Amino acid sequence: MAGYRVQVLEKSRGVGGRISTRRDGELRFDHGAPFAFAPDENIARGLRVLEQCDVLSRDGDAWVGTPTMNALPRCFASGVLVRTECTAHALTRTSSGWRVKLTDDDNVDADIVVLAIPAPQAVAILRRSEPAIVAATASIHEPLSHVTMSPCWSLMFAIDADITAQSLAAFGDDGLHVYSQHTRPGRGAQHAWVAHASSAWSAAHLEDNATSIESRVASAITEAHGAVIPTTLRAHRWRYANVQRGLHAPFLWSAEHDIGACGDWAGMTAAANDAMNDSRYGIARAYLSATALGEAIKPMAIESHL
Repeated sequence: MAGYRVQVLEKSRGVGGRISTRRDGELRFDHGAPFAFAPDENIARGLRVLEQCDVLSRDGDAWVGTPTMNALPRCFASGVLVRTECTAHALTRTSSGWRVKLTDDDNVDADIVVLAIPAPQAVAILRRSEPAIVAATASIHEPLSHVTMSPCWSLMFAIDADITAQSLAAFGDDGLHVYSQHTRPGRGAQHAWVAHASSAWSAAHLEDNATSIESRVASAITEAHGAVIPTTLRAHRWRYANVQRGLHAPFLWSAEHDIGACGDWAGMTAAANDAMNDSRYGIARAYLSATALGEAIKPMAIESHL
């Protein structure tokens, strides 16, 4: 780790964010980012290396995790101390660096803080901090406050029938995308599906509960396939799924205060039709952003050992 002892504070039960897989008995649902796409040969070369390590498998013009999507972040997290199911609420300064406040009596001290989370969540953490911290981190939270992200309702179901977005028209979202899970490399034979609602539909139903969303799916399946009933049906809301407006900078870093931020919101361009702005390249942008920030931080570890 370039001379650093790294600790990851993860809100969820596992690393990876939307590079995620939901388990339900023998079923596996890649209910977050459905694929990893390579915008250029450099990224493609790296994905092929991971393919040789049995972390990824080629699926058409993209890659999927093997045997699940979250195999990819688990690979990157190997050798790193990961603390799961903990939420960072605010930051304070100590005589030696930073203190991340988790609960009233639970804190983590660090020399350097990196916010590798959705931009709105990073802004919230910084602005909940002490006034002096808010002022000191303005170069981080001010640019991040201009990032906009859209939600996505993810629908997971098992049904022995061919499902398409058109066959689920009764769901009421003409921007629905459906991904078969059983056709993915290394998955089981049981028919399983993931459907992603459009950003517009998800935003309109953002505060609906999962049960009502699941009821909509069940009704749409019944209308399309009669008596066919899903054996499994789950809905999951990703509040910050896709970047609508990002930043041109590849990352944000304050050398004066030893704090930075990286994510899929970075490395966007002003050209609306630029490939890197495509939501399909979110994993690639996040990887490039984190790598670039790491390179910016690395010399500090070298200097500390001179």
